[in-house]
Amino acid sequence: MMMKRRQGTVMMVMLAWGASGASGQQAFDLARKTGQMVVVTTPGAKVPTAAELGMPRDERRAKGIVAELSKAQVQQLVVTVDRAPDGAAPKAAEGLAAVCVVHVSGAGGTSEISISQGADGAYVARDVTTLSKPGKGTGVVSTSVTLKTELLDRLLGEVGYLGSVAADGCADARQRVFEVAHPYQHGPVTFDARTIADRLGTGGHYRFEPVTRVLREEKFWARLPKGYEPSRAWGLVVWTDASSSGKPPAVLESAFDALGLVCIGAAEAGNERDALRRVQLALDAMSTARRRWNIDGSRVYLAGISGGSRIAALTQICFPEHFAGSLCVVGLVTYQDIPTGDGSKIWGALCAKPSGKRWQKLLTRRIAAVTGSGDFNRTSVVAMTSQFQRDKLNVRLWDIEGMGHTFPTPEQLVEQMRWLEERGAVSAGMGKPGETRLEKP
Repeated sequence: MMMKRRQGTVMMVMLAWGASGASGQQAFDLARKTGQMVVVTTPGAKVPTAAELGMPRDERRAKGIVAELSKAQVQQLVVTVDRAPDGAAPKAAEGLAAVCVVHVSGAGGTSEISISQGADGAYVARDVTTLSKPGKGTGVVSTSVTLKTELLDRLLGEVGYLGSVAADGCADARQRVFEVAHPYQHGPVTFDARTIADRLGTGGHYRFEPVTRVLREEKFWARLPKGYEPSRAWGLVVWTDASSSGKPPAVLESAFDALGLVCIGAAEAGNERDALRRVQLALDAMSTARRRWNIDGSRVYLAGISGGSRIAALTQICFPEHFAGSLCVVGLVTYQDIPTGDGSKIWGALCAKPSGKRWQKLLTRRIAAVTGSGDFNRTSVVAMTSQFQRDKLNVRLWDIEGMGHTFPTPEQLVEQMRWLEERGAVSAGMGKPGETRLEKP
């Protein structure tokens, strides 16, 4: 809902396509006029008052007030309208379920738009504004319009959790791996040629092609930790598997429960699948989880093993703004060719080195690299962590005696994930930025 504060009052201007007999396009134009305010609430939430908008975040959230959109986000909302030819009916959507309500308020009037999504991912927005006319009583506007799925997914991905924070607001099982119900949400980017050039580069040994995927044909698996309840925010681990399973691994469950971490992974996204599609699905899984469960955006991590670990590292390097750290078990990649010490052979870079703000952000992230004396990837993992050390990245290496190309113990995984989670680690002596820590449990 968008609202304009004026000397302690709030004037409601709900996304009013029908309020003035306007089309969907005109309604969004109303939302972006100077002085308008747009607020998103959960379905069924009451129109927020000025006093409620001034409450602390948790209190607002308890009343169903999700977010107030910025000017830039309103512009994003405007372009989600699927402008079909005049007179064309909205596209059909299967099994519509309410997602959120957008309220617009300001001097131009008020409107209230309910957004629903079908099982196929398609969105429909319906004006549910209650109008009152002298001598004619009240009525409800019923104008509907379809919205562009991927564009709205990105906008709502910025908004975050859209579910209830009530104690019974989550029906999903705890401490059990389950298939995530559709629809899934698109991640913050899609790998077209421009995004590939920006995030991965186009030179050296890396050659990536634009990615296409149909989310309704994918399958995500998830696990909620012990005690999960939606009234508070939890951490998230995006699992990138080496196999086709994609299920959160049992060996990490102790870490998930001890640290309060939701985990999600994509099926059929193992080593047999194109690397960039695996990165794409990791981003899609992240957005799906953040929309569905109450996730703390500062506690989102990647984890993987072997080839999946390489995808976790690649995603961390290319998208440090979305992931606070990564757990890379018996596999790692880097952005710089590294000599193997065997003649002219190298471990080739898989992407370009980040620069500018992205590099500065990566410097604030953590990478927990895990290998062992029996791991055939040990030499490359150690060499790459040393390279990260020279570049001042915050990396810690667990080099475990007797461990092969496999997981460490559940207890060691708890320790490694806990290190990723620590906020005061530098002052606590847990490793300074750029310091490679060799641990031999």
